[in-house]
Amino acid sequence: MFLVLAVVLAAGPLDAMTGSCAKGVASACTNLGLRYANGDGVSRDLAKAQALYQQACDARDPNGCNNLANLLAGDPSTLSRALALLESACELGSGVACGNLGGRALLGAGVPVDPRRARTLLDRGCSLDAADACHNFGVAHEQGLLGKVDFKEATRLYRKGCDLGGAKACVNLGMIYENARGTKRDLAQAARLYEETCAKGEPVACSNFATLLRDGRGVKKDAARATALLRATCDGGLEQACANL
Repeated sequence: MFLVLAVVLAAGPLDAMTGSCAKGVASACTNLGLRYANGDGVSRDLAKAQALYQQACDARDPNGCNNLANLLAGDPSTLSRALALLESACELGSGVACGNLGGRALLGAGVPVDPRRARTLLDRGCSLDAADACHNFGVAHEQGLLGKVDFKEATRLYRKGCDLGGAKACVNLGMIYENARGTKRDLAQAARLYEETCAKGEPVACSNFATLLRDGRGVKKDAARATALLRATCDGGLEQACANL
């Protein structure tokens, strides 16, 4: 199982974003900043991305504050500013930022370990429909990081995160069903979750689905397809897939 940090993804035509940002639409500046951060349709320019996120955050766009925080968090010299931005974004209603703060409190990433604060923040983030917050909250329950192991609650949270489009939540939900962790084993359900999530580009899902295909567990056996899928996933850099070849 794994924890994740998240940024808010951009959507929409580049020209429309640029024009809207110039007119003061904060959310457009956030989305444009992410385009520059990722080099999506433009030359990658982190300085420009930072300026656009700052512009959006100054206009009280929570997603701009969150994305600026994630950009700054990798540098120890700007970590304290990043944490303050996450706090602001969470207060402004960003479930993603609340989830990011909760994950940090859970692991002690730049802040003291604080399970009670982690619980509050992850719960708020998931309640605000941030898929990764639901996923991280599920991991915390599954691994007993909040005091006790609770597979039932982990399953509920993974399901919500998966329904919200969180690929890692779908993978973990599949693993709950595959390994009968607090529920009846359901290999067909696990295979369905892995296959659907693999189609969206999640390599762990592809590796897990391939092993079920290879062994004919929960899905019709197809050794050739399994090998091809493991090979492609291994070539993509996932050691787990390489080990399963």
